[in-house]
Amino acid sequence: TDTGATIVDADFRGITSVATLNTGNGTNAITLASGADATGIATLTGGTGKDTINISSVDFDNTITITAGANADTVTLGAQTATVKFTSTSAAAFATESAVTAGTDNDFNAGIKGDKISGFTSGTDKLKFAAAAITSAIGTEVDTLKSIGAGGTIANTDRFVELTATQTNAQMGTIITAINALTTTAVAIADSCIIFAHDGNDGYLYLLEQDSAADTVTEDDVTLIAQLTGVTDIANGDLVSF
Repeated sequence: TDTGATIVDADFRGITSVATLNTGNGTNAITLASGADATGIATLTGGTGKDTINISSVDFDNTITITAGANADTVTLGAQTATVKFTSTSAAAFATESAVTAGTDNDFNAGIKGDKISGFTSGTDKLKFAAAAITSAIGTEVDTLKSIGAGGTIANTDRFVELTATQTNAQMGTIITAINALTTTAVAIADSCIIFAHDGNDGYLYLLEQDSAADTVTEDDVTLIAQLTGVTDIANGDLVSF
């Protein structure tokens, strides 16, 4: 419903088969465990509310794809193989999907600004992004993760970039400064990529869509997407396009 719903594992008692679970647009709270696992749920799609999705139970081990939808959602993964999917194809759409204001400095705030993804396991789980959101005007982008230190170079073909240096804090302004210190001369206006950065405790995902002057990154160019709670390093293959 548009007013939201609380769905607990016991609600699946007596249900033999559910391939896809779609919520309404309210604020939903969804917890999946053994009952949901037995139905075979493989896809969960949220709406426009601030959803809380918890699949951390050891009794839920279905391979699953979660699209949390718009707003600042909270997703808790477990021991299963999970894919968290982002469907946005522009900075404005990402801003809606993560409940932030496009073109402004937005610090992550769980349940308020940015999705919160806990329990993400590098090498097992995946974050999936629409290829139409991460494009190059003068080259063909590839999914291969580029890991670079402070002052490194982003090429026009880089779709996913990891900043390996530990940032002094998780403030978006700090991340913008670190990105601006990179060499981005090959990134043309309207080119875009996904940036992963960390502060030694948690990781953060941003969309870099070059909008200001070439080789200059400001708040106009960066959109907060999500926090990866407890993640300070990612591997090639963790971020993929579709």
